[in-house]
Amino acid sequence: MRAWKWPARIVILAVVVVALVLDSQFGDSEPSGDDGAGEVVLDDPGHPPLAAGRDALTSTWYCPTIRTGSLDAGNLTIADLWVTNLQAETTTVTVTLLSATDRPVVLTRVVGARSMARLEVADDLRADRVSAIVEAPGGQVFVTRQMVNAAGIDDAGCAPRAATDWIVAAGDTQRDANELIQVFNPFPDDVVLDVVFATEAESGQYLAADLQTVVVPARQAVVVSVGDVVRRREVVSTRFTSRGGGVVVDRMQFYDGSEGRSGFAASLAVSEPSFTWVQPGVVVDDGTSAILHIHNPNDVAAEIDVAALTSVAFGGSDPIALSVPAHDTLVVPVVAAGVLTEGVRIEIDPVIDASVVVESANDVSLVVEVEYIVDEIVVEEPVPTTTTTTSTTTTTAAPETSTTPTTLDGEETGDEATTSTTTTTTTTTTTTTTTTTTTTIPEDVEPPVIVREVRANSGTAMSGLISRFAESWLVVGSVDGEVVSAALIHNPSANPVDVVVGRLDGTAIETLTVDAGVSIRRLLPTGTNALLLDASGPVAVMTISERVASEGVALVTALPVG
Repeated sequence: MRAWKWPARIVILAVVVVALVLDSQFGDSEPSGDDGAGEVVLDDPGHPPLAAGRDALTSTWYCPTIRTGSLDAGNLTIADLWVTNLQAETTTVTVTLLSATDRPVVLTRVVGARSMARLEVADDLRADRVSAIVEAPGGQVFVTRQMVNAAGIDDAGCAPRAATDWIVAAGDTQRDANELIQVFNPFPDDVVLDVVFATEAESGQYLAADLQTVVVPARQAVVVSVGDVVRRREVVSTRFTSRGGGVVVDRMQFYDGSEGRSGFAASLAVSEPSFTWVQPGVVVDDGTSAILHIHNPNDVAAEIDVAALTSVAFGGSDPIALSVPAHDTLVVPVVAAGVLTEGVRIEIDPVIDASVVVESANDVSLVVEVEYIVDEIVVEEPVPTTTTTTSTTTTTAAPETSTTPTTLDGEETGDEATTSTTTTTTTTTTTTTTTTTTTTIPEDVEPPVIVREVRANSGTAMSGLISRFAESWLVVGSVDGEVVSAALIHNPSANPVDVVVGRLDGTAIETLTVDAGVSIRRLLPTGTNALLLDASGPVAVMTISERVASEGVALVTALPVG
């Protein structure tokens, strides 16, 4: 096995991780500017910040899907906008709704200082395919979405910028699956995109005969139904490369329940390959699993290392060395230790949170997404077992003897002669006995292994992993009795990091300590839909939301605050 930059044991983690952080800060890559202050970039030449910095004059967000419906196999999906204003004064948000069939609709909404507002805008333009541009004065306004359809509910971000290259690493076109990719062009010129696929059956790039280019008209969105152009495949990766201007791309994955699985997952595609990807807070149990989809968009093979880091000795997984061929996708399941599973896999202890790390060993950039699955666990009530036994007993009574006199005619004497006949009778009696035995329920019935106190009934989520670290994060979730959200916080550094958890108004709730190289989970307080996290060092943060009384799980990257 090759030398690995992310060791598997905490005792040796510190020395190597500090080298990674220092290299990110002082290596060849240039900082992205004042807007990225406090952010450690893992790529070369580096990621731009996710949103405008504090000194920016405006905030602009592009939301590819606000409404999509009958033109897309009847999968009516609508999105509500969550707008968070971290500024010290009230702001006015302008939402421009765009479609191919109707004139633009412009809406304005007021959002209070250091607060969040939910904007229900999907019915203001009832076209079959609607996208949105959200603008506000000042650089501290953030926009996310909650997307709903008949198959489920999911959270997704909006993008603060367009890009010319987008990759969807995780996709499914099997009989019960439907994958829709919506591409939004927010600018006044048409854009032509080249489209290539990678599947588990074909080696390298796969060109679909019926779809090799997509034209996206100015200020419109188009939808690609991947299953219409790619054969039924369990794993499909899709790449869009622009010949001109930038676009923004959504992925929506549906499961119709015909094969036993159902659900809906939505997220932005990934626009920036990176050398290192992190998934904090991975937990597996009897009904929860995770699958990594690792895509190599380059012309040369990527040599990678994959491991799971935990705060408990031997609770994670030793690094495994793998190779991803050029323009291909590798699938790595994350399973509970001790589960009999064939093939390449990462094993973790099912009672703790783990940080799963995917790192390039030969400086070939990657795109990594996670497919997170929560299956319904049905615990059947044990019932008493009843056994009926039937036995047959045969009893024979003592013999009874009787004598009967008989008269014969005497041939020689002429007189009547008398004799007797003796008869013996035996009586047999058969008795049938039925016995019913009831076995009581054993008291030590083993329950399923469910290690999380808060768990969705079922659901699926797909999301890109994290490829950037920052000191300040905005966590947007929901806590309303039905939905419970948590922040998943990973510390990549060589030393423990303190994280101050606060409300939007600046009130501190508590201070958490995250040990070196591992992650922790922090539930949002009841009645709170957003938290601000300020760390003493760079961390990576994701948000997980679970509908605890019904179907639905969402996994989305939190927002770095510049």
